[in-house]
Amino acid sequence: MGEFFGQYEILDVLGRGGMGVVYRAKDHRLDRTIALKELLLDSTLSDTEKQDTTERFRREAVASARLTHNNIVTVFDYCPFGERHFMAMELLDGKSLGECIDSKTHFSFQQVVDIGVQICAGLDYAHLNGIVHRDIKPDNIMILANGSVKIMDFGVARVRSDLPSMTQTGTTLGTIAYISPEQLCDSRLVDGRSDLFSLGGLLYELLTFKTPFDGGSLGGTILKIMNEPPIPLRQHNPAIPPRLEQVIIRALKKNPEERYARAAEMAQALAASLKETQPVLVAPPQMGNGGAYPAPSYQAPMRQTPPPPERSGMSGMAADAKRLPQQIREIQFLQTFGKAGFGQGEFQQPRGLYIDTNRNILVADTENGRIQVFNPQGRFLKQIRPVPSQESFRFPRALSANNLDILYIVDDLDFRIYKYDSHGRQLAIWKRTRTGDDNPAIPGRIAIGTNGNIFLTEPNNHRVLVHDANEKSIQVIGKPGELQSPMGLALDPKGFLYVLDYGLASVVIFDKRGMKVANFGKRGNGPGEFAVPRDLAIDRFGFIFVADTLNHRIQVFDPRNQWLMNLGQRGQGEGTFSGPEGIAIGNDDTLYVTDRGNGRVQAFKVIRQ
Repeated sequence: MGEFFGQYEILDVLGRGGMGVVYRAKDHRLDRTIALKELLLDSTLSDTEKQDTTERFRREAVASARLTHNNIVTVFDYCPFGERHFMAMELLDGKSLGECIDSKTHFSFQQVVDIGVQICAGLDYAHLNGIVHRDIKPDNIMILANGSVKIMDFGVARVRSDLPSMTQTGTTLGTIAYISPEQLCDSRLVDGRSDLFSLGGLLYELLTFKTPFDGGSLGGTILKIMNEPPIPLRQHNPAIPPRLEQVIIRALKKNPEERYARAAEMAQALAASLKETQPVLVAPPQMGNGGAYPAPSYQAPMRQTPPPPERSGMSGMAADAKRLPQQIREIQFLQTFGKAGFGQGEFQQPRGLYIDTNRNILVADTENGRIQVFNPQGRFLKQIRPVPSQESFRFPRALSANNLDILYIVDDLDFRIYKYDSHGRQLAIWKRTRTGDDNPAIPGRIAIGTNGNIFLTEPNNHRVLVHDANEKSIQVIGKPGELQSPMGLALDPKGFLYVLDYGLASVVIFDKRGMKVANFGKRGNGPGEFAVPRDLAIDRFGFIFVADTLNHRIQVFDPRNQWLMNLGQRGQGEGTFSGPEGIAIGNDDTLYVTDRGNGRVQAFKVIRQ
């Protein structure tokens, strides 16, 4: 070869793929042998597609160069030469897991666990540095001769901070066999738990030589990812340890909140999965296509009228609701404030929001690591963020305040709750401890009653915790089977607790004693049906507003839990949504929604008869 590009001399070809070629090269400036990856642009691509592909290649270099970790390939340089684009990185002596699977390489259970733990270590480091890989698959994992593992190819990574998004609404990046349901819906809505889903698929294949959602075609595979659970691994190979199977199946849950919260948590579970189990070689038997069991579909057919909600035990409540006060006639779009970005009044994946006693709107600007405050007209007022040296929130998820205007902020990184005063000064950290296998450190949403009681959903523990104003635990709501993955919650004017359970795709209602009295809704896309709903709000008359996130709309129900109307559809224009998540309504009948995928907040006016 002998061709030079700056300081790099190409020695020979290491491998080729559809999008590039990797050379062994000599770095003459630093006198070392490296791998030099060149981007290959298909001549049939348009100029716009070529620019997009080139920028994505540059982003891979930038994203990877920010990461220095033993389990992530080291990138040294991005070096364009004329119309050719190269990336210089460390030279690895090994082969990809994709090659191992193709050659039917059998790993012991201990080796599979070790591979998974190392991948988790690299992913946890990337996630803590604001980078989601979005394309974890066997071909992107290199196993070296000494057994160490390296994550490669951050070409479709989503990067927090100052790098603009390359993903437009509706664009799906990643490899279909390992892609998460939320990434199929909208690549911009993913976080690190999407990588854990992909890792679950990778480990599943290492153990069985089968992908977990093989539908025989692109469309069939997508339908299985969205609608069906994987065949249990032990149906392919009964020798697989049950605890290892449980770890992988949890990583493959449809709903992100049911997976491990962090890669580090999954690594701990993997490491513990082989206790009292002797490592043996994997020898997957030949199995038929049986063993799959049905799951409710996200793509239910449209219904002209929703089914009547279940209201057993609700006779008194229903009787009180017969006289519907201030029936809603329509909901009008008012304004949008904010846009995707990093500056003042701009958002990156906004999630929860709260209306304070002054009618100001506080928005959890999650990936910008701050709370932004706006007046009722949508004008930016201030931001709340910790000082760099302060132990405080980093990725705020949800927030609420008590009668003393003390703000409670739930963090999406360490799952603690941070307390701030109305001036934006941190007061305390509410550190909730783990007890045995019971992990209370994964809160979902928070609500505070007029008496000061604090209600906190715990999706992974299938319950709602109630604390008094002094943060002393006083009640647990949710008997076995009543809740699956509770997330949003709100109190109605009578003190009944409404819990939005995205796992059940329904709203579950509890009375003041914590007894379940009703539920309504089911999985689907018709009126009164939900697809991964995340939050809800109740107005002063008892009308319920549900953020039906993956159906990209708001659904409205009357105080009798009867469906009234839908608001919005998927889109980027006024009154349309891309993954609406947080929702709140003020006493002036202004409804606010965080339009997470579009990076903005939208305001609507509820018009009553």
